[in-house]
Amino acid sequence: VGALQPQFRTVTGSWEEVPGYIHSSYPHGAVEVAELLVHECAHQYFYMLERLGPMDDGSDTRLYWSPPIRKERPLSRVLMAYHALANTLILFDRVLDAGLDTDGYVSANRDGLREDVETLARPLRGNPALTSIGVALFAPLDERTAALAA
Repeated sequence: VGALQPQFRTVTGSWEEVPGYIHSSYPHGAVEVAELLVHECAHQYFYMLERLGPMDDGSDTRLYWSPPIRKERPLSRVLMAYHALANTLILFDRVLDAGLDTDGYVSANRDGLREDVETLARPLRGNPALTSIGVALFAPLDERTAALAA
């Protein structure tokens, strides 16, 4: 997550070619492990959905800023990043509600994560290039994350 404070920076990853495999730097506290699992499992879910069909129809050829990797990316990859970060934001909200942010990790990173989620959501909202699969992935999370801000 691009907004993470330096003392909390971790490295994780997964690949669409190896379903179910996730790697991570070490060590992590319980909340960080939950975050990395939510994030990487969201990517795995996205990769599985791509096997059903494309997330966008290819008509939007623009590139959009993706805060997690700090570069411009095509719409489908913005959606992939959005899906992972939006689910992480929901996790952060639940951690705070449950009083489990004992080391301040979530408090230190939540606002930056919320900004990144919003940056990724802007080009997705109402974009006619999203297929029904892309809309089905994006729209419920957009509603859910908007409710968190309220």
